[in-house]
Amino acid sequence: MKKLILIMCLFLSVNMPFFAYGNQELDYQKEYKKATTQNDAEAQFRIGYMYEKGIEVEQSYTKAVQWYEKAVKQNNENASVYLGSLYLNGLGVDQDLNKAKKLIEKGALNGNSSGEFYMGLFYEIMARNSQVKGIEANLNNDEINKNYVMARKWYEKALKHGEPAAAGNLGVFYQDGKGVKPDEVKARKYYEQGAKGNAIVSKNNLANLYYLGKGGLKQDYIKGRKLDEDAAKQGYVYSQFNLGWLYFNGNGVKQDYQEAKKWFELAAEQNSGEAQYYLGLIYQQGLGVEKDINTAKHYFKLSCQNIGDEDACQLQ
Repeated sequence: MKKLILIMCLFLSVNMPFFAYGNQELDYQKEYKKATTQNDAEAQFRIGYMYEKGIEVEQSYTKAVQWYEKAVKQNNENASVYLGSLYLNGLGVDQDLNKAKKLIEKGALNGNSSGEFYMGLFYEIMARNSQVKGIEANLNNDEINKNYVMARKWYEKALKHGEPAAAGNLGVFYQDGKGVKPDEVKARKYYEQGAKGNAIVSKNNLANLYYLGKGGLKQDYIKGRKLDEDAAKQGYVYSQFNLGWLYFNGNGVKQDYQEAKKWFELAAEQNSGEAQYYLGLIYQQGLGVEKDINTAKHYFKLSCQNIGDEDACQLQ
């Protein structure tokens, strides 16, 4: 069996803002009627948002794009920002950074917190696109550093205007030293701020700091697990994997292969190659289940395909 290592999962592309509706619940039929019979731009935006997030409808980036475009034609600022975010990430459309910037910037310059967040993400993607192989070639690259500085400034504006997702991205900047001097304590403070705002990536990153005893924190598997449980219940794949890992090894909890299997399965459904590898081990060794070599090989094969895990590739 391979050595078990908990890896910090710092994935910015999944750390996205959610449009704030307060206590208002979205009603698809109500919004659809307003969007079609009244040609209401805000309702069209909300329909697009519901398709993007899978609220009361089957999730569809393609349909989200269609509805956002209707609202953008009527100069709806939120629709412009969220349509731009889809172009930024290549969701439902081909990635187009120039079009993304043009759409997002309208809202960002007006103080739209989601627009400011996505402007930060735009510059971060630009920085990543400028990177080349070899660490030394990137250390003093002015273009990369300049883009990270711009990204940080926009994230700071978004956070100031109430966008908690920006805190998690700022935390990663300080965790990894992107455009700033590395500072794990400052990173932890940003993660705490994001977690208070219910940003799931911040919860996961803060949990990892507790597991590892970093960022000025004492190692505490219980506090870390509580954070990951919140994020996992919201469907965050890396928190689901972490919970499986904790139960698999008995860190901060009683070792429970059945519970580990449950969380690994949820993560595996979202194509977590790591979770697929551990499911392979569970079935290969009969840990809490009957040994099933065929099922084990199935998961090892998936893990090999998704992350190229050497052990999984040899065992498939």
